[in-house]
Amino acid sequence: MHSHTAGRSDGRSTRRGRVWLVAPAFLLASSAIPSAQEKQPAAAGYPQFSLFYSYRALPENRPALREYMDTAGVTQFEKWKSEGVIQDYMILFSSYVHINSVPWDMLIRVDFNRYADTDKWKAVERTMPAGLPPKILALASPENLNVGETLGASGMAYKDAAKAVYDVSYYTFKVPLAVGKNFIQGYVTPQLEAFTREKVLAGYGLYLNKYERTDWSYLILSEYADAMALDQRIANKAKIRSLLDPAWKTLNDLKSDHIRDEPHGFLAVRIVPR
Repeated sequence: MHSHTAGRSDGRSTRRGRVWLVAPAFLLASSAIPSAQEKQPAAAGYPQFSLFYSYRALPENRPALREYMDTAGVTQFEKWKSEGVIQDYMILFSSYVHINSVPWDMLIRVDFNRYADTDKWKAVERTMPAGLPPKILALASPENLNVGETLGASGMAYKDAAKAVYDVSYYTFKVPLAVGKNFIQGYVTPQLEAFTREKVLAGYGLYLNKYERTDWSYLILSEYADAMALDQRIANKAKIRSLLDPAWKTLNDLKSDHIRDEPHGFLAVRIVPR
């Protein structure tokens, strides 16, 4: 009993020590950037409340799931959008089976302006849980649901989706949420905006999880125009990062050890109406 309590105490001490270690350097770096409370309003024209459904399928069921989503599935989501049940949606299908231990075969983002707008979607859930009919639920099981708040977005229009490649990255904070929000404002947002200006990215979505201690603290959907743009991302990222200011570079040095866990990226294609 004594050793278990001591171990738990040591864990708390380690976490407190990590926060105290990162605090002085983080505060120095963030002094040149606005706080999360002073940040610009979220991107105009983009929904502010999103449900992220993840689905798993056995490898032998992936072809049938993809065929349904390419046809009747995307048509149904488009119908819900036109009827005002949802404001928007995005359907992503993983490009490969279990690449980087991807935790899903399909990820669907269902968008609303606010939680109060979800009543019609709740009615859908009664007969089509997670937006799928029973025969398709037999092929793909909804594994998890996360709730996101849009912090920033650009691009990602239907017309750009045919050749686009999507990278989905999850991040988990090692620091308190308030510190994490300032990190997003000072590090993540400037980088995404710079990548978009320089055409490294065709578009992106940045989402903060509305609940702590879940699968991820924040999520980035990165849209590359095509496979060649994805191939060039490393060289382009290094070039653009060299142009960012010293405060950003300080956060870059701190991030892996003290601020967030570094994930694998999951590659996916987007399913859109034909």
